[in-house]
Amino acid sequence: SPIGKIAKSLSEEYEEDIKMNLDGVAIIYKKNKFKVIGDPQYIDSDNREKVFGLGVTMNVKSLSQDVLFVVTHLKSTKSEQGEQLRERQINLLMKDLIKNPDDLPVILCCDLNANPVVNKKG
Repeated sequence: SPIGKIAKSLSEEYEEDIKMNLDGVAIIYKKNKFKVIGDPQYIDSDNREKVFGLGVTMNVKSLSQDVLFVVTHLKSTKSEQGEQLRERQINLLMKDLIKNPDDLPVILCCDLNANPVVNKKG
């Protein structure tokens, strides 16, 4: 896992001790390129599909455009049932849990934990 290297690099950059869990979500960005707009949306896993995530609206300075960045980490079960669960997790996260009242463009970043083979949906 690269988490240890990321935490070390951030600790050096910010000159403080930064700890990160081995499994979770984060949005790491350059302050000179993006500006956070409003409050982050934290999605805890206490929902019907056990999906968790983070949604952050940021202004992309070079484009003068607000964009909703969403990050999640999907279930890793490598089976057809796992594929179906991951699809339900994404649908729940994007349709019900993350709020996008301004209908902003969305960039979804995630660990899909999907099989590298083609599934029934192509």
